[in-house]
This record gives sequence, C-alpha cells and structure tokens, in this order.
Amino acid sequence: VYQCHYCHRRHLGDTCDLYVFWLIVRYEDTLLLRVSHLTMEIVFVVACLVAALPAALMQPTTGPIRNYDTVRYLIPRNTDDCIGPNVTVAPTACSGVNQYSNSLYRITGTGTRVMSDGSIRITNRAGFSVQYYPTHKIIYNEVAKEQYVVYQCGCYNRTRMFPSSLVPAAPAGWSATKVFEGPLQSISVDDTSVGEFMNQCAVIDRVMYSTELGVNGCYQRLAACGYGAPGAGSADATKITRQVDAYITYGAFPGNAKSIAISAVAAANPLARAEWLKYFGSFFNKEYEAEMQYRAIRNNYNGLKRSAQASKPTPPLVVAWVYKGWNADFVVSKPSYKVAYVEDAGGVMVSDSLLTSSSFKTSDGGRSWSIPQAFPEDWETFLNQVDVIIDETYSFSTGCLVRMDDFLSQHKLNGANVKAVRNKQVYTIAGMASQTVQVEGDYLGSLGLDWYERGTARADEVLRDFVRVLNPGNGHNTMNGWNRRWLLRLDGVETQKKQPAVCSISNGEARAQAITHHLRRGKISGELHEYHMPASQASADAEHLMVCSRQCMVLCGIYVSPRSAETSSMIHETRSTVHGVMLLKQSSAGHGRLCTSKAIGRLHNHQHVDATE
Repeated sequence: VYQCHYCHRRHLGDTCDLYVFWLIVRYEDTLLLRVSHLTMEIVFVVACLVAALPAALMQPTTGPIRNYDTVRYLIPRNTDDCIGPNVTVAPTACSGVNQYSNSLYRITGTGTRVMSDGSIRITNRAGFSVQYYPTHKIIYNEVAKEQYVVYQCGCYNRTRMFPSSLVPAAPAGWSATKVFEGPLQSISVDDTSVGEFMNQCAVIDRVMYSTELGVNGCYQRLAACGYGAPGAGSADATKITRQVDAYITYGAFPGNAKSIAISAVAAANPLARAEWLKYFGSFFNKEYEAEMQYRAIRNNYNGLKRSAQASKPTPPLVVAWVYKGWNADFVVSKPSYKVAYVEDAGGVMVSDSLLTSSSFKTSDGGRSWSIPQAFPEDWETFLNQVDVIIDETYSFSTGCLVRMDDFLSQHKLNGANVKAVRNKQVYTIAGMASQTVQVEGDYLGSLGLDWYERGTARADEVLRDFVRVLNPGNGHNTMNGWNRRWLLRLDGVETQKKQPAVCSISNGEARAQAITHHLRRGKISGELHEYHMPASQASADAEHLMVCSRQCMVLCGIYVSPRSAETSSMIHETRSTVHGVMLLKQSSAGHGRLCTSKAIGRLHNHQHVDATE
C-alpha cells in the first residue's frame, strides 16, 4: 500500500516519497475465502515486499540534491491579498483610497509623525520604522541601512507600473531603495530567526526555500527535500529570481534587489528582539496580527519580570555565559539582552570588576571578555566564583554541548573542582533542536537550535526558562506546568529534545488565519469559511468581528454545534467581488451547516443589514 507524499504542496510533479505500510486485518465476520490467518499473513507479507522493491530501488542513497537550475514559477497571487479584485487590470478603485487611514492597519512605535507629504511615519527603538502612504509604505531597517517600498497589489501591475517618482532616494551610506509588490507571496529564507515570526504571522506556507538549520517543522521538511535556501549573496540566488518575491536574510546585500534584511538579533534587549515581529509583518500586511502577538509577549514578559523581582533569592545567583572561543581563548559573553534575561529573572550577571581582576580583556566595550586557554587554572578559579554557568560552546552534531564530559574536556576542567559542576548548575542553550540531520550542503550532519529561532521571537517564554533556573520558587501563573525548552542541564539525566520534522499547516489553515486581514479591509472573498459568534456581537464593528473570528473560525464543511441558541454566523463566499462582511442571524429553530455561495446579509460600513436568502 503506497502513500504518495509531496515534499511541498506547491511543487506539483516532484518525485514522491513512497511508504509501505503493514496491513492489519481483522478476519472475524468477513468473507476472505475462509483461508487461515497464517496463509493471509504470508500473502500480505509477500505483497508488501514486492510492492516495496521498486520504491526501495528508486530511493536516493546520498540524500536530496539541491537543483536551483530547475525552472519553477512564482505562485499565482491570491487576489484576496490585493486591494482590487483583479491584478491583471489596474483598477480605478485605488484612486483616492487610503488603505492605512485606520491606525489598526499600522504598526505602533515610540513616535508617530505626520510628514510634509501627508504620509505617517512611525519610528521604533528596536531599529526599524514604517512610513505609510495611501497605497504603499516604506519600511526602514536602520540596523542594516536598507529601505524597502512595498506597494499594494491590485493598484499597480504590468499595465500600470509603480511610479518611479514615488521611490525615494536612499540616505547616504544606505543601499539603494528596493521595491516589492505586497504582500509578499513567495519567499526564500536563509535566516533562522525568521521562523517563529513567520509562524506568528501565519505565513509559514509562503516559504519556498528555507534555511537548512531551521527547527520549524516546515523548514525541516523543505530542507530535507532539497529546498535549502541559497544565500542571498550567492550565485545560486539569481537562479530562483523567478520563483520568489524576496529573500529574507540576516544582513544587507546591496547587489540583490530582492533581499530583505531582518536584524532582530542585533536588538539590545529581549523585548526589542521580539518586536521585530512587527517589522516582518509589515511586508505581509500583517501589522494588526503582529501587534496583537507582540502585545501578548510583552505583557507576559513584564508580568513575569515583576513577579520574579519580588521573589528573587537573597543573595541572587551569579551567572556567567561562557564558550570556548575560536582564537585559543575562553570567552565570557555579556551582551545587554543576555544581561536582561538574567537580571529580569532574579539573578545577577558576573560583574566587570570580577572579570578585570581575573585578568580578562575586552575589546568591544564589555560585550565579551576573554582569557587565553593557556591558563586553565585562572579559568577554573574564575568559574568557581559563579553559581550558574550557561555554556554556548559550538558542537557541530548537536548545535551546542549536551554532555558534561564534553563540557569538562572542552574547557580543560577534567579533574577540576568547580562549584557549578558540583551543584549541577551547568546549562547549555541546546535544549531544543531540529530532528532533521542535514544530509547535504554546507551543514552536512548538523542540527539547528531553536534558541536562534523561537528563542529570538518568544522573549516571554525564554524568560520562563531563566526564572525556572534562577528563581525556582517563583509562583507566577505563566510558570504553571512550564518545562524548560532551551536551557539544558548537563546532569546526565536531561537530554536534548528534538522538534519533529512535521509540517502541519495546510493552505486552508493559513488562509483561515489570514482572513482577519480582509475583515478589517471590509472585503471578504476567496475560500469558503464558516464563523460563529455570540448574537450580542452580530452588529458589532469589524474589529469585534475579527476578534471573534480568530477564536472561533473553522473551515467550511466542518460542523460546529452552537454553544447556545443565541448564535450568529458570519460567512463569506468564494467570489472575489463581494464587499463587506455577510451575516446570518441564527434563529432559535436550530443550527445547520451554513456553507453557501449566496450573499445572505451584509455588513457595510459597519452597519448590519437584515436580509433573507
């Protein structure tokens, strides 16, 4: 029995993986010619072996091979994403329409200015800003010194190009301005930190090529099937220009007109790193979704931080982040975001004065301190003055060290008597890794670490890990049932967890989550969905409807019983020309499947209109 599984749903025609399953058959009450169980088992075993032989012979022995020379094309744009219903003809409906007049459609920041040309520019301390015009926006990455114009599809296209007069010159020292049609439809990602941002914005299904070190299940499936992302600055990147709208990468590549830099890891504190979710969401018209996700992260983080400060032990535990350096040295790492995690959890980072008195040197303003490996006794003496060690020493096969023996060996501590080792307070950041071991490319045999992916975006969850280690008596509600995800204790008991290489999000699920964007725009079209909400909200404004839809939405065709007789449902039809949100009042007579292609009622300009079918 075969199961044919495409490596990726968009690449129709690719070679299928073939799997053979054992059949377990109950013979009772059946008419299988009344043969014996043993005979039937022999028949099935032989049949499975014969069926499996061709598939086994076809399986590659060296793993998937990337082939960027294969000609594929951009995914057809879903017109739901666009202002106009037909992107092949420039609609006149865009004239005089401001798509960002409502503040819900814009990011929030530390400053908002109305510019001389009428646009609205929102700045942010995290290192990015966005300037909004009626039908396009300019996204600024102040860290990478790049700016991107993103114009809305449906207003400009092959017959009406985006005017070059609206493309601003880049500031001195910046890369030339890059122009994209938005929202982005198909992307290549070679940066691990983007994975969780994509997940939170419900656009993980738009990845065509992914980093080989990704932990997200969809990343792993793509990389395992040979769709590893080429570097944005590589020659291979030009080969997939016709396949992707953009290359999401870690830095500025002026020579690649389609590259977009994301600089979350350069942010100074945990919440600023997480706030780059809003920057990322802006390329997909996901400002509202990103804002809601970030606010939840921020509130959870600050709530736990306040609780941890009130419950921190006295004296607090002293922490050192360390790793074996590449220049025959041992390094203590002290960037501000690491200091924040430790102190916000109720601990204290090793002081600069202790490092100086221990003969450490710094050349980057105190972000890192080093001592030669030729003096292991000094290294041991220093480590004996800290309570908790967090080790980041690189290990090719596991990302970071996962065994105490390896830690002692790498740090020349065999036979040493180190306090944190005695107390089993040595941790690494290798708690969660990818399940897929890379079988080709630059990272042959290596694993990806979730610390560099979800750990970048979910500052609130990372703080829980540190509170669990440094403030174990804390009773904040977010700590209930929390098991450390990233910090792995080297105690001989804990082992590295692996994220399954399972890509569970389907196109329908992605569209279901994305439909909230269209509710705000006052336009519903595309796939058929069914919504349920309390009758008291049936005449609420679009924002209320959107909140309910996020909580209650299911794909049409799945029957959902109403929670009470007072239930209303919101439907949208398959045609892209329907405007407004359609409502059907639920009568007390009962509830049925409300899948239909007929407009039943319409919410137009936030006014509920009663109608009959």
